[in-house]
Amino acid sequence: MKKTIITSSLIITIAIVACEKKLSLPDRFTPNPSGNTNIKFLNMSPGAASVNFFANSTKISGTSPGGTIGTVVTGMAYPALFPSTIGYATIPSGSLKIDVKVPDSAAVNPGANVLTTTQSFDAGKFYTFVLLDTVTQAKALVAVDDPAVADQTKAYLRVANFTADSAITIKVLKTSLDYAYSKTYTSVPEKTILPFDSLGAGTGQVYSITFMRASNNAVLGTISNFAPSRTKKYTFYMRGFVKTTSSTGFGSYTNF
Repeated sequence: MKKTIITSSLIITIAIVACEKKLSLPDRFTPNPSGNTNIKFLNMSPGAASVNFFANSTKISGTSPGGTIGTVVTGMAYPALFPSTIGYATIPSGSLKIDVKVPDSAAVNPGANVLTTTQSFDAGKFYTFVLLDTVTQAKALVAVDDPAVADQTKAYLRVANFTADSAITIKVLKTSLDYAYSKTYTSVPEKTILPFDSLGAGTGQVYSITFMRASNNAVLGTISNFAPSRTKKYTFYMRGFVKTTSSTGFGSYTNF
């Protein structure tokens, strides 16, 4: 009986000490408010000055690539993404007035408002907000980015045409030596983001993504050796002016 009492007492003491130690640990992160929305901003307006994005008059693109150098406010130059190639800015949800403005410190058109639009952004959802077309006729393209993964063994890829003037064709081809895969997205209109498609992923699975002018299938660029990871979601895009090849480019980013 005496031995049992001592053992129980020891267990209680250890439990109390462990609890106190846990409570003394500092918080390592601040959770995002459940009512917030999540937005990735892209400046895909060729020829536009560096810009910053505002939501209900609050500057959002406030860190790299849109931050400050000394006391001079800088902006996001074409073709920048904010917060980065992966990640989203988290801000209060609801009906938001989005302003795209040239910094006051800019040498050309300082303080100019390039675009103003009001959009509804739901709590807990993820969005891509793209500034498109030339600075004199700038437009917004908004897409919902669903983080859900239906098949944990797959990756997910979508294609986007951020060009200002032309439809494009995009071909995804598996180049690794296992099972064959090829898919062609034909004549994707300008200012378009297509839904995600599943894609085989994992060790040794490699693809190429080729961008072509829809009118004559002339190759505009190729991303080789794309090796997707399982459960990841990727966006591949073309940007600029395809008809003139001025400021034309292509790239990709990871959504989740």
